[in-house]
Amino acid sequence: REILADSIDAIMPQQRIREVHAIRNAYAESNPDSGIVSKQRDWMRGDTIVAHFDSLAAADTSSKPKIREIVASGNASSFYQMKSSKGPIDQPSINYVRGRIIEILFELGKVATVTVTDKATGVLIEPATASTPAAGTPAAGTTAAPGTAAPGSRTTPARPTPTNPQPNPPTPAKPTGTRP
Repeated sequence: REILADSIDAIMPQQRIREVHAIRNAYAESNPDSGIVSKQRDWMRGDTIVAHFDSLAAADTSSKPKIREIVASGNASSFYQMKSSKGPIDQPSINYVRGRIIEILFELGKVATVTVTDKATGVLIEPATASTPAAGTPAAGTTAAPGTAAPGSRTTPARPTPTNPQPNPPTPAKPTGTRP
């Protein structure tokens, strides 16, 4: 994990991190949860970011305290990747949100809940599944019904053949002479 800001204050009783306050232009990033294959890192930004850690003394003093909560406030935004239930592991679902306050709670070192307060907007993007045909697309080994096509494909409809062709209408004669 990395935290950047104009000013950072770390609260560390008995040399164990309990809180980190990142003030003005705060930015935090970390690797995605385990099991996600991605070159991008998860991130959060805001005017201020406060991270709370589990500072209970562990039996192993060399271990890092686990994060419990991270809160971005003031024009906050967050980009988070999570395992997709539909796609392969190298195509995670993407969650991007914005709001006045974003609070992320962790359980066992993984994101449990994300809460966005005031001016909340966002999007969740799921990867498409490669194993299921798209709606309207014939399954493998079948053919489409005549006159139908898969969504997004271009077809040129056949021109109907006239059953009773009509001759071209006569061309009107041009007027001759002048009018008074």
